[in-house]
Amino acid sequence: MKNYILIFLTALGPVCSVMGELPEFTLSAGGGFLLGGLFTRYTLTADENTPLGPADLEMTQAMDQFNYGGYLFIDATYGEFTVEIQRGLNRYQETLNGIGQGSYFNDIPLDGTGTETMLGFTLAGKYPFTLREGLSIYPLVGIEYQIALVEKRRPEGEDTQNRADGKTELDGSREFSRSMWNSLFIDAGAGLDLMIKYPFFLRAELVYRFRLKTPAERESIDYVQDRFGISRPTLFGNPRISGLTHGPELRVALGCRFF
Repeated sequence: MKNYILIFLTALGPVCSVMGELPEFTLSAGGGFLLGGLFTRYTLTADENTPLGPADLEMTQAMDQFNYGGYLFIDATYGEFTVEIQRGLNRYQETLNGIGQGSYFNDIPLDGTGTETMLGFTLAGKYPFTLREGLSIYPLVGIEYQIALVEKRRPEGEDTQNRADGKTELDGSREFSRSMWNSLFIDAGAGLDLMIKYPFFLRAELVYRFRLKTPAERESIDYVQDRFGISRPTLFGNPRISGLTHGPELRVALGCRFF
């Protein structure tokens, strides 16, 4: 038994040497720029008899977006709070195939481009490891909430339209507000701090973000239910809906350590 304990303590040695002592508490703040992308891929399928007739449908939604902007941060060793403003440029395509409500739909596309401006707030937990004097790395996990300031679309061959008026969403018969594009993200990634000349340091963070469905996306599902009379789509049911909005983000900033 003693031999097993000795082996266990020996194995723990390298782990403890990497982790070392608890990080010294510091307070810092700074600001910089960010670059990133978001990718949406959703598929909805239905094959059922409805009060409006048989429904055998496949709908897809795809969107690729490039984001850029700036941010400010406050850091307290184990936690980081950031405020960011970012602009997004995207291209989207939506398709509809099949039969529903007595009508046939044969690869009907809806293409176009869009822009948005978002104000974001992120709260993340982190744990720094010192690699050498003046250089540390840390994993981080957090939540991010974005408030929509501008939401516009330009369908192929048409003028740019405000998405909040509902005319570029569904059939324009539903009430839309800009807040329906407010969104919640789960962020996970890692960061690096490099002291350049005390108290100033460079910070770089790379995170991957997963967005939960927005109120606008949930409204779109409600619309499809009403239009074709189908049941509520679920991940493993029939009708079935699958997909995700996700993407990476790189943040680079100059920080100042107060103590």
